[in-house]
Amino acid sequence: LHELLSYIDKLKDDPEHKERAHESLVEIFYTLLGFSKFTDIKHRQGRIDISIEHEGKVIIVNEVKKSWGLSHRDKDTIIQVYNYSLETGARFVVITNGDYYAIFDKDKGRSYESNFVGDFKISKLKSEDLKLIDFLKKDNITSKI
Repeated sequence: LHELLSYIDKLKDDPEHKERAHESLVEIFYTLLGFSKFTDIKHRQGRIDISIEHEGKVIIVNEVKKSWGLSHRDKDTIIQVYNYSLETGARFVVITNGDYYAIFDKDKGRSYESNFVGDFKISKLKSEDLKLIDFLKKDNITSKI
């Protein structure tokens, strides 16, 4: 994650960057978790920023935002990505800016709050955050579907 952290720092230092740069961070993160570019990680599938596929099915939809202040309480972003998950049938929903990740599992309940698995910031990782990163690893998340 050290290389990814350096990219996050560079992006934070560039006030003119575009949202697409955040998508690059997300792609790097998922490759570190065992997903393959072009095969598992798909950019701009319709209105979805980044989807993660496994065996021809979308398993994770990611809504990528430019805001460094993104939160799992950002209802507009959550509603947007949940709509995408309904269109694709994805079980897992992630909102992210490439540094901050909020993970939702739609099989956990009937509300956004009950679906919330957890969140973390790569730039401020704590030991308990490693469980969430492990949750997203390809081998682990594909075993849940």
